[in-house]
Amino acid sequence: NILNKKALTQMQTIILIVVIAVAAVAGTYVVTTQLAGPGDDRVARLTLITEQTSGSLKDAIEVLITMFNEANPDVVVTHQPMDHVSFNTVLSIWLSSDAALDLHQWFGGARTQELVDLGYCLDYAEVFEGFKDEWPEGVQTGHMLADDGKPYSIPTIIHTYGLYYMTDILNEYNVSPPQTWDELVAACETIWTESNGEVYPFQVPSKFPWLPDLQFTAILSQSVSPAFFNGLLDGSESWQDPRVLAAFERYAELVPYLPPYHTELGEFEGTQELAEGRVAMEISGPWRSSMLKDAGKTAVVDFDWVPIPTILPEFSGTMPTHSDVIVANIHTQYPDECRRFIEFIASTEAQEAYTATASSISGNSDIDTSIYDAIQSKIVNYMAG
Repeated sequence: NILNKKALTQMQTIILIVVIAVAAVAGTYVVTTQLAGPGDDRVARLTLITEQTSGSLKDAIEVLITMFNEANPDVVVTHQPMDHVSFNTVLSIWLSSDAALDLHQWFGGARTQELVDLGYCLDYAEVFEGFKDEWPEGVQTGHMLADDGKPYSIPTIIHTYGLYYMTDILNEYNVSPPQTWDELVAACETIWTESNGEVYPFQVPSKFPWLPDLQFTAILSQSVSPAFFNGLLDGSESWQDPRVLAAFERYAELVPYLPPYHTELGEFEGTQELAEGRVAMEISGPWRSSMLKDAGKTAVVDFDWVPIPTILPEFSGTMPTHSDVIVANIHTQYPDECRRFIEFIASTEAQEAYTATASSISGNSDIDTSIYDAIQSKIVNYMAG
């Protein structure tokens, strides 16, 4: 647990050395922050660690870094991607030490607030005024500002949810994109029956718990009010409430249609299941679109998107969001340079470059929306009401 390590013990140091050694053998990177060497006219070397090890999401991070380094000759930012396990292990130890970690990928909102409460995050209040008007108040409140009113995280992606489906499979079995939950279950039955069990109608990639967690969050948004949902998060409502249990029961209706090997599927394996025609549909976020593109599929032609199928009509149109963000560490040797990098990421220019590369959704309201593809445009228009 990243939040219960308040001191770096000798044992943690040993663990860190082992993790870095294993990561090096596995082809991931060692996290370091280096002072400029002799004869180097650059002042600071910053390291950004992320979980983006391949594909367009990694490319998007590196586009930003290249742009920043070219515009800031006194700073060198280096991207050091790590696999999911190495990332969380190394980050949890580093955050609770005095080591000079600079920048890392994280999740906005409550997840960043936890790190702020533990004193791990560097605020960027002194540069915030220069770009805050480019970010809607709702994005600032939900994804950038902590409870103390200061900004600590800058979003690279606003994640939204919907039903992604492979168009050729639905066309082959004469199934329309489901608009309601009952239609989704009926579509699953049709695909399963008509394909003689050769195509799995739906998938819940379960290699990592956050994937089914996010699916259930999307389903819950169609089952309870936003006020009740927020009450679940702050503890004022019970997860044993009949409304929550009813949402679980609806979710369970899809179990007969899942691949039996779903616990072996992560983001990448789930993409291949869809791209290779073994699975028809999945509730997911915008990373699914970018990863299907990485797999050679074309938006709208090969795969498409509809909103989360409605469960209760009174909650139709509700869409939960979360964000990938960049956070600067309080222990960095270069706080001013970190703030300069965050200021750059927040800029319209940087957000457009990232969004175009990653096929993602930006929280910056000033970006040129012509960079969005057909599915991104659907999502943005749906969010706008």
